[in-house]
Amino acid sequence: HGTIPPELALLTSVENLVLKNNPGLVGRIPNLLGVGLTQLRQLGLYGNTLTGTVPKSIFRLRHLVYLNLADNTLMGTIHWGELGHHQKHLRRLMLQNNFFEGTVDYHLLAKTTVGVMALSNNAFSGHVDDTVRKLTSLEYLYLDGNKIVGSIPDGMSELSNLKALNLDENELYGILPQAIGQMTSLEYLSAKGNTLSGGLPASMKHMKGLKTLNLASNALSGRIGHLSDMAGLENVHLSDMA
Repeated sequence: HGTIPPELALLTSVENLVLKNNPGLVGRIPNLLGVGLTQLRQLGLYGNTLTGTVPKSIFRLRHLVYLNLADNTLMGTIHWGELGHHQKHLRRLMLQNNFFEGTVDYHLLAKTTVGVMALSNNAFSGHVDDTVRKLTSLEYLYLDGNKIVGSIPDGMSELSNLKALNLDENELYGILPQAIGQMTSLEYLSAKGNTLSGGLPASMKHMKGLKTLNLASNALSGRIGHLSDMAGLENVHLSDMA
């Protein structure tokens, strides 16, 4: 119980700091953690009841490989500029289940090597812009449960290493990218609970590794014949089309 003591910043050679699954841990993340713990490679502060905004100094920890702030009551915007400038080694960015807001600056994230990005169940808004194509290291992208608007950009199709993409329960509309079949590493694709329209692009027949396809609760129409070419499919959800 209590708060994170700022004195932890005095442990200047610590490389891993994990304080997790303690609902009694409250208060803000001390700015001093990002100032003093300059050797940190892993910072996990998840499953607590931390509040307030994330200090800019946290995103300046330039040795981070893993940053997990999930499952708290954190709020405000993320300093994408700091993250893009300082994070040259970051592989996992876990921010899900908080109250973060603002847009996601994909062009700044493109400067990182992030492979797993979980932003689910926050209040992120704005579009997924075409610069998402530059996040070439991405393998898992979770944007579900936010307030993201607009169409899925064609650039998304260029994420050839992506294995899982979740866009559920946003405010997306328009058609699926015609070149979506280029995403041959994709095993999980879900975009249920949006207002996507049109048909399933013919190029999807090239997605031989896709195991789960969930496009339920959209406004899709047209033929779905080429699903029969997708030999790996195990779970298909196409119900509740408006």
